[in-house]
Amino acid sequence: MKNVLRILFCVITYISITNTTHAQTAGLIYEGTDPNSVLDPNNDGYVSKPMAQIPGAIVAGFPTFYPASIIPDILYSEIPYAPIPKYATEPTQDLGPGPDCFYTDMVPDANGESTYYYNDGTNMLFRFRLGGTAPNSKGYTVLIDTDGKFGRTGPNADPNAVTGNLGFEIEIVLRTNFGVSVYNIDGEGGSGGTELGTFASRPYENFAIKSLSLTNNCNDPDYFL
Repeated sequence: MKNVLRILFCVITYISITNTTHAQTAGLIYEGTDPNSVLDPNNDGYVSKPMAQIPGAIVAGFPTFYPASIIPDILYSEIPYAPIPKYATEPTQDLGPGPDCFYTDMVPDANGESTYYYNDGTNMLFRFRLGGTAPNSKGYTVLIDTDGKFGRTGPNADPNAVTGNLGFEIEIVLRTNFGVSVYNIDGEGGSGGTELGTFASRPYENFAIKSLSLTNNCNDPDYFL
């Protein structure tokens, strides 16, 4: 099955915003746990590869002695994420509403990538590179086109295309501080959709993690969610 993945941010703020700066090692997981060993397979508390697999590394975390063009926080990621195809290089400070270089601003690596995914045959994982972090609650949404049909016209038109949804079938919603849910939105526009019970309301603290990336867009640390 050919999947077309596109990223949409939906942001809802519930409590006051407090920017948090972490001086720890890039690659460190500083929020969330992984009881199922999916997001941190070796359970070492880092999203980077174990030190034995990183030539020349003598401390935990992503190696810092490579030029930015090598993208060591992707090359040496414990999970081999691939970039989600997009139409242009991801810029910084391109938001309309919302603060630039902060928790809604996806920021680029050396190749202009900011959103990534990985499928191990059982689990589908997503990673966002963000310009900042904050403890307030907000939502991040991934929309998936599972049948390769999109739009109302042309040879690949989707028969279920409606206003507000021209061809997506699945919506994955991460609500920070709350949980992760999956919805069937085939033929549904706006805020419709049926939550898939098998995946309903997985707890946030067990199905999402935050970690430090190695990039410093906007002259301050970036973060992986």
